Amino acid sequence: MILPPEILDSGEVAWPIPIIADSRGEQRFTSVFLATVSAAPSFAPALLAPLGRRFGQGSIINTYTEAVLQADDNTKDRSDGLLQISSGGRVWSASIEAKIGNTVLAAEQAQRYLQLACSKQRDAVITISHQYVGRPEHSPVAIPRILTKSVELYH
Repeated sequence: MILPPEILDSGEVAWPIPIIADSRGEQRFTSVFLATVSAAPSFAPALLAPLGRRFGQGSIINTYTEAVLQADDNTKDRSDGLLQISSGGRVWSASIEAKIGNTVLAAEQAQRYLQLACSKQRDAVITISHQYVGRPEHSPVAIPRILTKSVELYH
């Protein structure tokens, strides 16, 4: 059994064929997507290079779904996933928030995850949805600039 990293209160390793109810579409999508990122040698570099993430043969990608981070006020926010890239002595981590179908990303939710990532010293928040943006560092929702000073936001 692979345990989630110490930065998580709980989480599950992402699997390419998850055993999750059909009604949990976002969780199923996130698991398949993140498992593909960690398993396909050419997919991860191509996907993550536009985000400024470079890694070599010795780099390790770990992916988790249902990632629960303990907030400072003892509430728990559960992002759809967590992506970690270990390269040398450095670990880069990003919370993942995915929307499927016609569900749109809410600005309040993205802002909450950015605030939590900042307080927990995470590197980034990655949102995934059908909403179009011109560049990965643009967001389909309005985000105050102060929230992205210490945490990157990608879509």
